[in-house]
Amino acid sequence: MIQVILWFFSGIGFLGGYVLRLGKAFFVSGAILSLQFVVIGALVLVRIAYLTTLVTIVLWIYNQMVSVFELINSTYTDTFLYLPISIMDSIGLIDALIFVFSSFTYIIISLLVLFISKFILNSVQSIADEYFKISVLIQLGVK
Repeated sequence: MIQVILWFFSGIGFLGGYVLRLGKAFFVSGAILSLQFVVIGALVLVRIAYLTTLVTIVLWIYNQMVSVFELINSTYTDTFLYLPISIMDSIGLIDALIFVFSSFTYIIISLLVLFISKFILNSVQSIADEYFKISVLIQLGVK
């Protein structure tokens, strides 16, 4: 009688096999899947932080360049750079730099949008790969 009960609850018995499959499914859905979702969340947060930092740095550099051009145009009369700036202004170099900078701003913005689009596409592809891994783990846990 004890041998029958032990066989019934062992790994090769009916109830033991059912409990083993159920335990495996709970482990896959409880431990591994939650870890995969944490990885996806961390991936998204790191990508957003990287993209935000990159855009902030590019905008800061752009604003600093604009402020340098405004400083050159407005307050060079009372500084020690009066003579070199007035020479560059008389030959039209400063106006040419301002024109080139304003013309290339559109190209820089277009390249930034292209880089952001590529970055978002790679991020979505990484997230899709993680979701595929999760679906494979769910299918393995159900069997």
